[in-house]
Amino acid sequence: MINFNHNFFSSLTIGHWGNLCIGTALLSAILGFVLYGAAVIKEKNTSSKGLYCLVLHALSICCVITLLFVLIFQHRFDYYYVWRHSSSDLPIYYLISCFWEGQEGSFLLWMFWHIFLLIFFVGKKNNTWKNGVIAVILFIQILLCAMLLGFKFGSTTVGSNPFMLWKNAVDITSMQVPSYFVPQEGNGLNPLLQNYWMAIHPPILFLGFASMSFPFAFCIVGIWKKKIVCWIGPATFWVLFTLFTLGLGILMGAYWAYETLSFGGYWSWDPVENAVYIPWIILLAGMHAMLIAKKQLKGVKTTCMLILLAFLLTWYATFLTRSGILGNTSVHSFTDLGFSTQLVAYLFFFCFIIIISFFRLKKLSKKIIPISNANSLNNWLLLAALILFLMGLQVLIPTSIPVYNTVLAFFGIKSNLAPPIHAIAFYTYYQLIFAVFILVGSATAQFFWFKQYEKKICIQQFSLSCFVSLACTLVLVLNTSTYQVNYIILLIAGIYAIVLNSITLFSIFKAHYRPSGGFLAHMGVAIMILGILFSSGYEKILSKNSSGLRYSKDFSTSMNTEHMLLWINDPKAMPGYTVQYAGQYFKALGYPGYIAKQSLMFQKKYFVAKEDIVYNNKIFFAKNTVVPIDIYNIYYKIVYNDYKGKQFILYPQSQHHTQKNLSAVPAIKCFWHKDLYTYISAVADPTQEKIWHKKEIFTVMQGKNFFVNDFIAQIMYIEKLDTISDSHVQLSPQDVAIKAVIKISGKVKDYMATPIYIIQNKRVGYIPFIVEDLGIKINFLNIHPEKKEYSLEISSTQRDYIVLKVMEKPWITLLWIGSIVMLIGFLLSILRYLKRKA
Repeated sequence: MINFNHNFFSSLTIGHWGNLCIGTALLSAILGFVLYGAAVIKEKNTSSKGLYCLVLHALSICCVITLLFVLIFQHRFDYYYVWRHSSSDLPIYYLISCFWEGQEGSFLLWMFWHIFLLIFFVGKKNNTWKNGVIAVILFIQILLCAMLLGFKFGSTTVGSNPFMLWKNAVDITSMQVPSYFVPQEGNGLNPLLQNYWMAIHPPILFLGFASMSFPFAFCIVGIWKKKIVCWIGPATFWVLFTLFTLGLGILMGAYWAYETLSFGGYWSWDPVENAVYIPWIILLAGMHAMLIAKKQLKGVKTTCMLILLAFLLTWYATFLTRSGILGNTSVHSFTDLGFSTQLVAYLFFFCFIIIISFFRLKKLSKKIIPISNANSLNNWLLLAALILFLMGLQVLIPTSIPVYNTVLAFFGIKSNLAPPIHAIAFYTYYQLIFAVFILVGSATAQFFWFKQYEKKICIQQFSLSCFVSLACTLVLVLNTSTYQVNYIILLIAGIYAIVLNSITLFSIFKAHYRPSGGFLAHMGVAIMILGILFSSGYEKILSKNSSGLRYSKDFSTSMNTEHMLLWINDPKAMPGYTVQYAGQYFKALGYPGYIAKQSLMFQKKYFVAKEDIVYNNKIFFAKNTVVPIDIYNIYYKIVYNDYKGKQFILYPQSQHHTQKNLSAVPAIKCFWHKDLYTYISAVADPTQEKIWHKKEIFTVMQGKNFFVNDFIAQIMYIEKLDTISDSHVQLSPQDVAIKAVIKISGKVKDYMATPIYIIQNKRVGYIPFIVEDLGIKINFLNIHPEKKEYSLEISSTQRDYIVLKVMEKPWITLLWIGSIVMLIGFLLSILRYLKRKA
């Protein structure tokens, strides 16, 4: 009988339990793969022992995830993963996001979704593909588990362990800290990721990656069993589901970029964005090929290869993102944590599997006789699959240039290949050319297929749609005064697709047919394309520099020409609006609004309220109490007034408040027909000490006007003080303190300055008053009672300013509406498939 050492188990830490669970997950996945694989070979219906291994594997993965969450929520910075990706000041929803910010957490998320989907899959009855598909998914789980081992095999690192201790991950000797040292605070979450989309976008994206494994598994099992057509039916749901989830994840990422990053758009064709887009578009090509293969037994080999290639490209995307190979070409890529060797090995392995499958398919497809059907959509669907494949290929080849260079360098060959300099223009140009063919071809094919028995009506409606498309395009072109040929062609194609798809959908409803998700998805794509065309092609820059002067020699040409310099509280006009910078603001925990910087003072590492901070007549922070400020984000109040007298306020923010290292987050005002997109491109450097210059001494009388830096000022009254608030100066009965209340009339509002003159212990002192908005410091120097005059010293410094960019994006709403319509189309197709199979 084995005697377990109680002291050993009681001494295990969370990290030890985590590593134990990772090992259990790996071993149970290996054993489950063997058992389910044996069931496939022996053609058994079920594998009960394999099911036990699957359950153990699922529980182990869930335990690993739970333990890592516990470490993050407990702020256990003695663990490297927690220290690197979180901090104690983050709210709970950002702490959740910390889990998948790191590479190890994202792999765990991928494995979790595999488990989640397997539960659904195992629960289905009469599934003859169950053993084979589970075996393939478990094999993928083995590969993913190996990414978490984190041990060295010679000079090669196998994976990266999320439960590694901080002291084992950093060089303590170079930091000159004792071995028992534990960090008291973590690095925190990347400021750009401190957005609510971070909590939902990555999980949806990885759900799409996980579901991509199922069509691959069906295809591999089908080829293995020599049933290269039979797998297509049961795999259709998984293809549709993957297109929906991965498409939703991509669109969420696009909207995240639009409202979080300041490049002024929603898609920058960054290599990591491309890496996710490519497998989705290839899978979409596979979906169109599946429709032919399932009904007419035509293009079976093409279908299988597209599905296998889409899966391979998800791993290629993982390699691009996590190997560090895109470090100089992408803002999204991770640094290499030792995954590159493993990922290359996995890619070669899957390439080998696909090559073997290709030759096996070549033999098996010869035995399949296609079913001829003169009224079918075969040619149109094959053409659509080809165009979609070419769309993916056009993005894949330039995106992979860093990979080509690395491979050539490995063989000692120096390559001068470089990714496209103007990536957005390069990729968009070719993708929209393909989009024209997709729009026109899909709308025409679906229309004639549905109307194939109504020749006369068909021709009439088709002619009407062509006329409407051309007429609408002509009106829009004349109104926008944009005569670029590529815009006009895309506009015609988009309107044509919408009109023709609308006629088809109306006919479907009229005929009491169940709504077709395919028709709706194509309609959504057409609306999306028009949204992209209008928001990007007809975008207007409103913040142009009309002064004729350069802001700074260090600024780029676009910064000096397409951005607007705003001094605080100094309104400027731009097309359609008057815009004013009204100061810096902060957000505080539990406070629903924005708090002006002037309402706060910094004391002993804390922000303290100078006055009661009120919102809707409710005092949230009383005077002289600590205000829990979010110091990572500074908001800039921008007041817009249109020429009709309507006003609205935007609060764009910066997350690294220096001029040289500014991470800007835009603010967007949404109208029904346009968006006003505003972001800060430069600010006054707060780390630079203010230099006060141009000191002038004025001798003035109470009630008489004088000029301070072109502003009219006047001493309103003089007041003797018994105590001085907001100051460390303590007055005795023998001391004298006199305050001058000075009104300064600014362009937008009046300011009250209150410098103080002090006589203490027979010595004269001064407490100056600084008017931040005007860049003015006033000292009360002397009193001349015989003349009833007062001496003031006026110093000035550079006022607070921002450099702002404002863009008008017309009809961008069409992009988001089209995205929703497309996703609804996919969802309807999924529901229709499930209902048909029920």
